[in-house]
Amino acid sequence: MSGRKLCLCVCALFLFITFHRLLQKNLYQPVWMRPVNPALSRSTQTCVLGEGQGCAKNSDQESTKEAFVPDGDMAEEQSEEFHLHDVLVTFKACLSQDNDLDLDEYLRGWKTLIKFMNSLGTIFSFVSTDAVSKIGILERLRKQSAPGDPGSMQAMIRAELAAGRVDFKMAPSTDLEASGTRTFLRLHRALLWLRLFLERLQKSTPDGRTSLMCSEAYEESLAQHHPWFIRKLASVAFYTLPSRKVFFEAMHAGTDDEVVSLLQEALPALSVVYDIAEKFYEQNNLLDLP
Repeated sequence: MSGRKLCLCVCALFLFITFHRLLQKNLYQPVWMRPVNPALSRSTQTCVLGEGQGCAKNSDQESTKEAFVPDGDMAEEQSEEFHLHDVLVTFKACLSQDNDLDLDEYLRGWKTLIKFMNSLGTIFSFVSTDAVSKIGILERLRKQSAPGDPGSMQAMIRAELAAGRVDFKMAPSTDLEASGTRTFLRLHRALLWLRLFLERLQKSTPDGRTSLMCSEAYEESLAQHHPWFIRKLASVAFYTLPSRKVFFEAMHAGTDDEVVSLLQEALPALSVVYDIAEKFYEQNNLLDLP
């Protein structure tokens, strides 16, 4: 490694460690952790949902600048221990007979994956914190959905497209302005990275390098959507990943052979869910939403 590259890596690692120390000491709060006024008026909700013809520009509008904060139920769920079997159960439950994806089950599946990432420390926080934010947005939209809504990913997207809620040119300025279509896409992209990483773990040997597995999976997925600085931080962070043994122990699925066996059963479920969403987004020209 050249002197310049080494210097960049050291600087990136320093910034990464500093950021997480600030998080741990509560000296810095990312958007999703900031307090929010839960008492949103109907006019604010109307603006968020894209219903009606315009929004009142009053003091309520200020609340739309705040991010959605996960509720106590989500915090309690994330404190529970991760079990690999939960991934299999929740993502299988996503699927209906006509291949619609149940949003509630999909979000439950994501919460189990976040438990897994959090059980390994702050190393995956650049993904897990954003995933928590996206889950919060989708859960809020689910609570605001019309009576009789089927609750599927496809139904949500069709409704937002019909209502003109999907912006094909600009990203939302606040979380409360984000469409469910765009938000789901972000989780969808991250799911590919986790799936590719878990596939490599499942096929790895006991002495396999988790840093290389994770880096390769990242380059094939999320890296294509991240700016240069985030990619560099991630590449440095991956070097600090624990061993394969630690990852397997974090899955709470028994012996190494039992972990591999359960991964062989769970990964196809992840793949089917991912492929259905990918095909639907592709058919509707939604894969490149800003």
